[in-house]
Amino acid sequence: MASLKKLDTRKFKMTVSNGYRPDGRKISRAKTIAVPQTVGGRGVLRYVAHEAEAFEKPVKSGCCEDGEMTFQEYVARWLERQAKYAPGTLGFYRRSLETVCPMIGGIKLNRLRPIALENLLVELRKRTYHDKPVQEATVPKYLTVVSAVLSDAKRKAHRKEFRPDD
Repeated sequence: MASLKKLDTRKFKMTVSNGYRPDGRKISRAKTIAVPQTVGGRGVLRYVAHEAEAFEKPVKSGCCEDGEMTFQEYVARWLERQAKYAPGTLGFYRRSLETVCPMIGGIKLNRLRPIALENLLVELRKRTYHDKPVQEATVPKYLTVVSAVLSDAKRKAHRKEFRPDD
């Protein structure tokens, strides 16, 4: 259950905890709500309880974590979990993601849009390797790796299995 703190007659702070990170820090989210004036005096507590329940569900399922996580943070965790790939494939994925992360790594997962990926492809086409432009056939390979990471994030979010430690 979310812990509630009354800040004012119509303002409440909700805090939900969801375990601990590997480094020992608590995983928690807080939200302040203001009860609308249209809600009567007796309905205030019911309104707050309803809002707290609605806020608690995504926090407990871990889905709110992905909104705060950047692409680069997710990539680091994604690479740690990959055991099914051959060492050469995993090496290619790491190199590709090391190239891509400086360009889109700082974008939060829920803010990553197709235009950012289009801009990524434009930048990748400008790259050179041994003073020669990168071949056009190489550019989609980067996008394939990014797509694999994003597909994993999407699958975890839809199954509500997303945990920052996964």
